[in-house]
Amino acid sequence: MVIISSCQKREWVNPFDQECLKETWTPTNFQAVQEGNAVKLTWNVPIANISGFKVFRQINYSGDFIEINDLKKDVTQWIDTEIIGGKVHLYSLVAYAGNNESNSGNAQITPIIQAIISTTTPSIIGTISATLGGIITSDGGSPVTEKGICWAASPNPTISNTKVVIGNGVWICRLN
Repeated sequence: MVIISSCQKREWVNPFDQECLKETWTPTNFQAVQEGNAVKLTWNVPIANISGFKVFRQINYSGDFIEINDLKKDVTQWIDTEIIGGKVHLYSLVAYAGNNESNSGNAQITPIIQAIISTTTPSIIGTISATLGGIITSDGGSPVTEKGICWAASPNPTISNTKVVIGNGVWICRLN
């Protein structure tokens, strides 16, 4: 009796091998943090033997995740500058090796973007009065709940100083 056998050594940490456990090369510590008017995504890479990463985004739970970037394998952060204030941003990240994809890492953030205000130069200045105004040119993605004019005897008054509230919304605000 003759027995012939052969063994094939499998590489269990080779992401290009369809049998490789996805957990061994799935990106870890995937996070989304707001930096100014952008969202910075960061992650760790457990195995360098991959082709790259794909970043997907969904806004306000509507529609499918859309691929927004395809990154090289040595990249471990990316900045999304196309954000919408006040809307939930869901991100998904996968590593890929050839046609094989890892499990996804997920992160969520609701960016807050400051409103943009343009003020007018005070005019018709009297001893106890002046004409003032301005317009909110961008609400930053959130409703403007209060607007008006604040003043003080010292520079840079805040809403903690004397103020007059003139409604809400983004229309022109003028005080005589």
